[in-house]
Amino acid sequence: MKKNIFRVLAVILPLGLMLLTSCNKEYPDNSIFGDWLVKIDRGKYGADGEVEYILFTFQENGVVVRNNYVGAEDNRSLDHWERMRRHGIYALNESAKTFDYEDFGDESGTAKYSFSNGLMSLTVYYDDTSITETFHRPSWAELQQLARYDKTIEGDDYVGKWFGGSEFNGLYTYVMNDFSDDGELTTIRYSVYGNECTRTESTRACYEGDAFNGKRTLEIYDEADYSVSRLWWTVKDNVLTIGLIDPESTSSDFHPITKADKAKMAELDKMVK
Repeated sequence: MKKNIFRVLAVILPLGLMLLTSCNKEYPDNSIFGDWLVKIDRGKYGADGEVEYILFTFQENGVVVRNNYVGAEDNRSLDHWERMRRHGIYALNESAKTFDYEDFGDESGTAKYSFSNGLMSLTVYYDDTSITETFHRPSWAELQQLARYDKTIEGDDYVGKWFGGSEFNGLYTYVMNDFSDDGELTTIRYSVYGNECTRTESTRACYEGDAFNGKRTLEIYDEADYSVSRLWWTVKDNVLTIGLIDPESTSSDFHPITKADKAKMAELDKMVK
């Protein structure tokens, strides 16, 4: 599938996370916010018999989530379907009808959009080329169909930059976990007490492991001490929940990193001595 826009407990798991929550909301057809869906016949790209659904969700906090579903519609079992979820940050220029996007893995760029008769035309520019597709507001039936795909087709939904924070007895902890497409986990952790701030950063190998109690897992390899740690994970409603398997611990929740989170990290970097 072509990809474009279309140390453990103490390191990556702050306890008692302060969640960023949002609720479903209907938006007018001339607003980019909310869900937009397109169904593409991949036969025009040489994949005869395959279709691709692309669902974009533009959130008001500057986060955009993209879900891709690819397969043959006559395959009722979905055995050979693929699914991919990614999220990033976008900066909207409403007057120019464009937005810049970043943090889709290594992807960044500019897209242009326009509205007509309840549809959105979206043009994405990358690699000196462009692709234009026409999106519509998904129906309830379409969303139910994609929800079934989400439950049936496995995907590496944990990939991306996730942020969380906690407070305990005046000690504030902020953690950014960046799971890359190529099997690396970069963790940046801030500990703030009063006017003092410490910052640690680590990059470790990260691979999917065997299931644990019905949950999918990740194995984290630390080259510093040759340790291997196992985590279980889930992604639901754009919240990543992870927990340590051995020893078992309480779980922690992370939301897709936002522009406000990145500003907070820049502020904390200035506090580090």
